[in-house]
Amino acid sequence: MTSLTTNLKDPRTCRVFVSSPFGGIEREREELVALYFPQLAALCQAKGVQFVTVDMRWGITEEAARDNQVVNICLREIDRSDIFIGIYGQRYGWHGSKDEELQRNVDLSIKRYPWLKSVRDRSVTEFEFMHGHLNKPGAVPAAFAFRAKAYDKTMAQTADDQVKRKYEVESAQAKKLLDDLKERVKKTKTKCFAIHDNYNTPEEAAKFLFEGMKTFMENVLLKDSKAQSPRDLELACHDAYMANRTSLFIGGDAYMKELNQTLQKGGVGHLVVGPAGSGKGAVVSNWVAAVKKKKSHELIYHFVGCSKDSTSVSGILSRLIEELETLAGVVKKRKGLEEREEEDAKPSNLSEMFQQLQVVMDKAAKRKKILIVIDGVSRIEQQSRTSKPLFWLPTTLPPKAVTVVMTCREDHSDVIQELTKRGFSITKMKPLTEQQQKEFCVGILQQNSKELSPAQLKKIVEVKQAENPLYLKIVISELCSFGNFRLLDSKISSLMEATNVAGLFEQFLVRLEEDYNGQKETIKTLIPKVMCGLTLTKKGLTETEIREMLDVPSAAWSPVYFSIKDFILDHSGLLTLAFQELREAVHRRYMSTKKEKDQYLRIMIAYFQKQRKLFAASVNLENAAVGRVAQELPWLLQMLGDRDLLIDTLVDMVVFGRMFMDEEYELMEMWRSTGISGEQIAQLYLTSIEERRQRFVKEATKSTVNQVIELFVLSYLDALTYFLELNHFTQAAEGVLRQRLAVLESVSGKIPEDRRQSMLSMVKVKLSYIYAETGNFDQAQKLLTDVLKFRIDLVEKSKGEEALLALKDLAGCYHAIGLLHSKTGDLDNAVEHYKKSMEIHGKLERPVEFADSMNNLGVMLMKKGDFDQAAQLCLKALKIYEAEYFGHLPPIIGVLTGNIAVCYRNLNRFEESELMYKKAVDIAERALGRNHPNVAVALTNLGTLEVNRNMHEEADKYFSESLAIHKACSSGPTNNDFFKTREKYVYTLIKLNKVKEAMAAFTDLHDQTRKANLWSRAWPVVWLEVMSLMLTNGQAAKAAAVAETLLKEGPSNDVVYTFLDKADRAMKRKEKRPAEMTVAYALEKNPASQLLLTYQAQEVLIPDGKTAELLALLDQSEAALKAGSNLYHAAVTWCQDKGKKQMADAVIEHAANKFPDDVNLASQMASRLRDEEKFNEAIPYVHRLLKAKSGEANVLLFCGEILMRSGNLPKAKEIFTKVTHLCKPDSGEHKQAKSALSMVDMMAQQKKK
Repeated sequence: MTSLTTNLKDPRTCRVFVSSPFGGIEREREELVALYFPQLAALCQAKGVQFVTVDMRWGITEEAARDNQVVNICLREIDRSDIFIGIYGQRYGWHGSKDEELQRNVDLSIKRYPWLKSVRDRSVTEFEFMHGHLNKPGAVPAAFAFRAKAYDKTMAQTADDQVKRKYEVESAQAKKLLDDLKERVKKTKTKCFAIHDNYNTPEEAAKFLFEGMKTFMENVLLKDSKAQSPRDLELACHDAYMANRTSLFIGGDAYMKELNQTLQKGGVGHLVVGPAGSGKGAVVSNWVAAVKKKKSHELIYHFVGCSKDSTSVSGILSRLIEELETLAGVVKKRKGLEEREEEDAKPSNLSEMFQQLQVVMDKAAKRKKILIVIDGVSRIEQQSRTSKPLFWLPTTLPPKAVTVVMTCREDHSDVIQELTKRGFSITKMKPLTEQQQKEFCVGILQQNSKELSPAQLKKIVEVKQAENPLYLKIVISELCSFGNFRLLDSKISSLMEATNVAGLFEQFLVRLEEDYNGQKETIKTLIPKVMCGLTLTKKGLTETEIREMLDVPSAAWSPVYFSIKDFILDHSGLLTLAFQELREAVHRRYMSTKKEKDQYLRIMIAYFQKQRKLFAASVNLENAAVGRVAQELPWLLQMLGDRDLLIDTLVDMVVFGRMFMDEEYELMEMWRSTGISGEQIAQLYLTSIEERRQRFVKEATKSTVNQVIELFVLSYLDALTYFLELNHFTQAAEGVLRQRLAVLESVSGKIPEDRRQSMLSMVKVKLSYIYAETGNFDQAQKLLTDVLKFRIDLVEKSKGEEALLALKDLAGCYHAIGLLHSKTGDLDNAVEHYKKSMEIHGKLERPVEFADSMNNLGVMLMKKGDFDQAAQLCLKALKIYEAEYFGHLPPIIGVLTGNIAVCYRNLNRFEESELMYKKAVDIAERALGRNHPNVAVALTNLGTLEVNRNMHEEADKYFSESLAIHKACSSGPTNNDFFKTREKYVYTLIKLNKVKEAMAAFTDLHDQTRKANLWSRAWPVVWLEVMSLMLTNGQAAKAAAVAETLLKEGPSNDVVYTFLDKADRAMKRKEKRPAEMTVAYALEKNPASQLLLTYQAQEVLIPDGKTAELLALLDQSEAALKAGSNLYHAAVTWCQDKGKKQMADAVIEHAANKFPDDVNLASQMASRLRDEEKFNEAIPYVHRLLKAKSGEANVLLFCGEILMRSGNLPKAKEIFTKVTHLCKPDSGEHKQAKSALSMVDMMAQQKKK
């Protein structure tokens, strides 16, 4: 074998020609195609080589056969093949010197292959054997398998006449020629890499030939000349993946142009989007190959899913860092101590890796222009529910130096939105044209040495779904695997019935069943079990799990794996389906009913349930087996709908502990799906903790019992408390905290006292939070007073690390005290304690706790109305959170975002507020699921914004959904967020004029408020709107009842008094109300209330003509308001509007005397007295006017007239003369003055007479 050819004819392709007679060898070929060729294809792909089999069972069109090109085509395919495989049974095959059709084939081939002239009587298969091997043994690596006569004899005896002929030799001459051929091949054994001269079954032959080919490929044909480093091996995977996508590329010029434009700019990004299988990977692969040839940029390309670690964020970051370090010229030391030091220096988390990526990217960019291509972003593993999209990719790139190109599916809107926000250009994949479809099909067929007739090709491309390259690829691949060319048209018709990729995948499943479902009980349902397992799993299944769980023998699993390898993803050893369309196909074919789906779920559940039962009491939570059970079992049980077993699993403290570590939000959502209350959950866990504690005690030695109590029980109780708080199960959390106190009391004297006291103080602080939230302020204050004293003492006596821990706990106590003061409304004290907490956390460099207090300080400023400063603080806190929670958006960021939105709303920055509110909703929903109180609160805030914008229909939608979530979460009527949302919902319904719905919602709200005594929480605006609606609709009695209750129980509000009075007046109530329920009483309490003053004056005193009471009220209110004469001017207008002239005059007179310097009042009084011809009484007011406005002509004319009529002619003449001096001769005022002077003179003359 050492003399065989060791080079591929095409470095990118390994082509295998399989030769045998057309009939009788079908089973051997099928075994090879179904079980073994996929494995060889994977072997080649790992080396960057495409594996192609040349199987002439079909692939020669009828046109080619009519043109007598069969022999010519077969021999030419051998010319470009790298390996020749020959298989024979007892049938010799198509032959005969007198067969006219065969001889025409030979005649047309002799020019290219002249040696055919001397062997015209041989079979076509022998032509192939001679050309592929015997004419020049060793020139082409070859292997042969000859079947034992006994097999053919048995088959011939049991078959009908049509099939029987496949297993019998045609004639004595044919037998002689066949025996001679076999002997000649055997003599060249040393020139072959494998020969089996008497195999018994098709399965034996297929396995023998596979093993021979595999060994030859690994050791000779594909053998690498040098050992590869881990980096080289990883790069080889990406190169191989890319090579498979560059062998055929149709219609990509426009895409290339767009990508080249982005590359020329530099420092920018580009995204290629399209549906699954639209050719995104092929576009970037071919573009990368073109850029490689130009050598204009250094290239880093990463194809997600092409290797085990290629789908994880950590794997991607590691690879990018390593490749950039290589480009930056970073020298790595590989030996001795320095290697270990280098390992220690590696980043320990994603945040550090991200920082290192930025540093090394900048460093590499200073040396060279770099192109980074990441294909298949949609396939990257999500870190957690709270992960931000593409958080690991730097938001800014070194200008003009680094270009990033990515691809993703068009349905991944979060990725597209994020990259659009970052300024990425976007290319959208377009459907293939009909011509491109034909070229694509022909290209794939040629790679597989096949050909379709124009009619067959037309039948494929004429369907709409053929616009998708993946659809075409699956169609052609299925045809290439099909073995009966006589039924090829029927097969094409069958495939074309699939209206989409999912439909094709369904036919792919059918073919897999035919190929791999064996007769043995263990594998007759092999394909359904494997595909359903890969579809139903949450994270994926390991190969071991597949074999053990689904009872799949290794020998059966391997060929299946290689057949589906192109359609699965390997997430660090966990296999899952890569295409949603394949999942749909699996569901349709195998799980179309719940019964069918449940049978596979139960198989998987039984496996993981068995694993769970094996966990010891002291099992390490970080154990991989624990992780797999926690990942999969609850998920499967939830899908099955087995509520009881799900609860039993979640209560298992091992499962709880691991899910609490890895998937706290999923754990929360699992519990919510069970529908049981927080108190029930807490009790189940307390019972489970006690049971596990007892197991621990039994397994532990006496000396470790106390450690068991401290490390196990208390740690689980702590985790349980946090979990219940996260779920807003306040009452349940309180119960668990009390249990923790009891445990800590019980271990007094058994663990160090300082340690116990510190733990006690932590529990008390948590309890104080609950008491503050539920209004038990005295209890909270008592707890915090004790804790504060303890922690101050501890700080004073501690040293070193203990002192720092004590200081941190003291800061936490200050934070809790701040929260308590904020709940009681003592905002100044709250601010003081939050600042103390921030100061300590700042010194200790504890950014998260520092941000917590800063956020709450911002809320205090919001309550004080300083929204601008509050927004600034909250934004600073947000920046800290985002840095500390790198790449994630936990619920606290959603809450903080909502606070910022409130600030923006109150600053009338409505658009910014809306964006922040929606972000808050998205963050809360992503982490906690839709049905969570945090989401409800965020939706209520959005609704409030819409109310402020008078967008009441939008507000209605948000409030309705918020209420639905609160109800789903069993938020009780005392829940403040639920209560406030109900109020706002009523308000919105009124604004939308949905009177019936509004009154129904209000009735329910009113009843709950009364039952739970929630009057102090009432938002008066809503209740007033309802009372107004009641009055409008003639329901004065109801309005009065509501107002009366609010005055007795609710928050004090001036308007309520007015509504009660309005209702009483509407009812013509005769019975007097208690004094404390009257407007008069309210005014006595609050004489500065303009609202009460206006109501009492306009609605009571003026209509009733009570002048004296009105004047007294005005004097009282003026003194309180310091309003001056303006109040009386307003009152004059009120009287006039009500038609009360005499009251208006009385007010003017009263005010004019009260405010002698008020010119307007003096003018009004003088005018009135003039009209009443009481000229002498008007004189004092005239003097006031003359003193204040002696330079205004109109005032002088007015005053002169009164003086003239009062008989003071000299003074009148003086004033009119002054006017003539002030005004121009042609002005109206001058003319009036001249006329008045004439009148004065005339009156003086008459007076003398």
